Amino acid sequence: MHKIRPFLDHLLTHFPASFSPYENLTIDEGVCGFRGRVIFCVHIKNKPDKYGIKMFTVCDSKTGYVLCTEVYTGKGQQDKSIIGLFQRLLSGYLDKGHTVFMDIFYSSLAVFDFLWARKTKAVGTCMPNRKELPRRNVVSKKLKRDECVFMRRDHLLCLKWKDTRDVLCLSTAHKMTTTNVEVRGKNGVKTKSKPDAF
Repeated sequence: MHKIRPFLDHLLTHFPASFSPYENLTIDEGVCGFRGRVIFCVHIKNKPDKYGIKMFTVCDSKTGYVLCTEVYTGKGQQDKSIIGLFQRLLSGYLDKGHTVFMDIFYSSLAVFDFLWARKTKAVGTCMPNRKELPRRNVVSKKLKRDECVFMRRDHLLCLKWKDTRDVLCLSTAHKMTTTNVEVRGKNGVKTKSKPDAF
């Protein structure tokens, strides 16, 4: 990384200085296509560029503007935990009332509690094998299509909803409310009730 570090540091200084984000932020990983010789090249089969350099990025949800990014350089990074990654990527945006959206790779009760303690809301789908989830009351429940079940713990909502398959969601930004939406299917347009957290 030493060859591009000055250029990357220059970008990371000017990205946040040039734009003030809206309320909603999103964190995700992407692959910058590259087939050269570096030891931290990755292969992720479901990405548009399957081979390259993995980068963790925080963006403004409304505009797609990149606010901060971190290059994944392998397992030898100083702090490999998700909370450590969030602390680095969101260092300039914690305690400001933002809402962070994430996917199943990042979401866990520990991450949501950390963000809530820093006055930052969070929303994200979640893997059912995460620790401390309400297994008997939510995770293990058998649902029919369009049914949902939920449980609250202080600020945190854990919700399971079945559409075409079961989807588990964590949120500190939503209440258990639903909205009627119109969807197109094989038999035409129909109305169904969808939880606002989705």
